[in-house]
Amino acid sequence: PPLRCAVRLLDGELAHLLRATELGATGAVRLEFFNVHERAAHALLATHPLIADAAGPESGEPHLMVLGMGQLGRDLVVTAAQQWAERGRGPLQITLVDRQSQGRLHALRMRHPALRTTITPRCIPLDIGAPSEAAVDEFERVLADSPPTLVVAAFEDEALAWTSGLFVRRRVTRPVDIVVRTDSDGGFGRHLQSAVGGRREFGRIVTFAFLDRACTPDLIDGGVREQLARALHADHVGRAGAGAALHRDWAELTDAERESSRAAADAVVDRLDAIGVRLVPLAEWDLDAEFFTAAEVEQLAAAEHARWMDERAAAGWSYGDVRDDLARRNPLLRPWDELPDDAKQYNRDAARALPALLARAGFDVAR
Repeated sequence: PPLRCAVRLLDGELAHLLRATELGATGAVRLEFFNVHERAAHALLATHPLIADAAGPESGEPHLMVLGMGQLGRDLVVTAAQQWAERGRGPLQITLVDRQSQGRLHALRMRHPALRTTITPRCIPLDIGAPSEAAVDEFERVLADSPPTLVVAAFEDEALAWTSGLFVRRRVTRPVDIVVRTDSDGGFGRHLQSAVGGRREFGRIVTFAFLDRACTPDLIDGGVREQLARALHADHVGRAGAGAALHRDWAELTDAERESSRAAADAVVDRLDAIGVRLVPLAEWDLDAEFFTAAEVEQLAAAEHARWMDERAAAGWSYGDVRDDLARRNPLLRPWDELPDDAKQYNRDAARALPALLARAGFDVAR
């Protein structure tokens, strides 16, 4: 397998734009670009998912409150909106608390036009360090009239994050997790967490160790190719069921076993290019479930089957009437026209699912 090199970019938008160069690249080195704040946003929401049922029957739909619209705060808004849009439950209610909240919301909407329809935002120009009376009154009205189901104090300054988290905690009247961004799990944050973390009925303080959670090998080794390879593997297992080859979680596969899915991810760009389709950074999230024509689905499915046959042949596999893993025989190792209908349909369904899989990696398909 080629050497994989993960490159950290401070500018999240630049990282987003450069990801299109990852897929389809050839050579001995594969470059994968990542942004720590974006990875942190995904990690935080994986720990505190936006699930309405988990918020309790009285709270209704999720309401995310983000304090601090720096890089992490902005990525949290975009990531949460994308995840909620996939559920098709209508716009996500988000309250943005920052002294420049309105301007930063406008900047986000310029970069991600889909935010105009996927979130219902409320901007509170509250400066935690020097709050105005009007801003505090508006903030407290939100807490009383529409209590958040998740609060994230996302300020880069750890002391400010703690101050804002405690500021919210004194004012909430319903159970809610208040996630405070810290630099790491140790130091002052650990002592403060043990002192104030869970001693009140409402407002449970939970720390999110930014560097410890966002700079793990698993998250860094998660560029577009890796994300799409994992998605392709999960899609394969889900479609084929318990009888699928490599029917194990991604983490349980060897690196050599993962290469098949990585090779399939690499081939996506060429297959799309052959039908006049290219990848663009995801801006609109209302995916067209019928983007490909029937003829294009057939061409994509046949091309993927041909790639898979070449890969299997290179690994020493050959045709056999009955599958035999020890002897490396497989009854599906034959030309597309000779495949049984169920095998063809499996490949067609996988081709139709490509836009949704690419969207999870941050890409849209365009003519």
